[in-house]
Amino acid sequence: MSEADRFLVVAHSARLLVQSAARARHPVCALDLFDDADTGRFALHSEAAQPRAGEGAGFDRQDLLLRAARLCPPSRCLGLVYGAGFEDDTETLALLARGRELLGNPPELVARLKDPAEFFGLLDRLGIAHPPTVLARPERRRGWLFKRRGATGGSHVVDASLVDCDSAALDGYFQRRAAGQRHDPRAGFAGDQRPQATGAAAHVRGERRRGARTGRGDRRRARHRVDRRADERRDP
Repeated sequence: MSEADRFLVVAHSARLLVQSAARARHPVCALDLFDDADTGRFALHSEAAQPRAGEGAGFDRQDLLLRAARLCPPSRCLGLVYGAGFEDDTETLALLARGRELLGNPPELVARLKDPAEFFGLLDRLGIAHPPTVLARPERRRGWLFKRRGATGGSHVVDASLVDCDSAALDGYFQRRAAGQRHDPRAGFAGDQRPQATGAAAHVRGERRRGARTGRGDRRRARHRVDRRADERRDP
């Protein structure tokens, strides 16, 4: 029997991946920036890695590698699963993957996808629509957004008129503001011990009536409606 007996999960927040693995009964060790109670409850071992110095969320490379070697050395690692946290630091991801099976995109692909010139050029060649995107400062900044190169999440997205555009172009790119609905892909562990896409989440916004309140009663009624509809589908 192989000595490998655990997965290593590393992300800014590893909680959802760890919970997904626990539901599939896969043992994991987790490293993230928080080590909250839910993560610790579902993982064999979990720790909070030191954040890197400077702007932008990320891991201190030496601290992360030392913790990974102790919690889940390559000889005991069934596979490395990573989430957000390496978009602008693929070198750390490559070092973390040494001796471990990487269950996800390789570091060089992550770097290419986070290069705005290459990524949006690829979309153009494939005929995939996207908002107008430029690296140089637009003449009129109204209606434009600035996004940091290699970032994750939405905290780095700001109105272009609020940043120093003369220097910002060195660290990011500009994109026309566009209305629409955002969908985020979701992944989890499958029964064959490999992560796979499990669905997508949509951010829904709607108007709230004046004086309306939401609470446990509303959530219970909503769950009752969902359960009743599920029963109706099962019963012919």
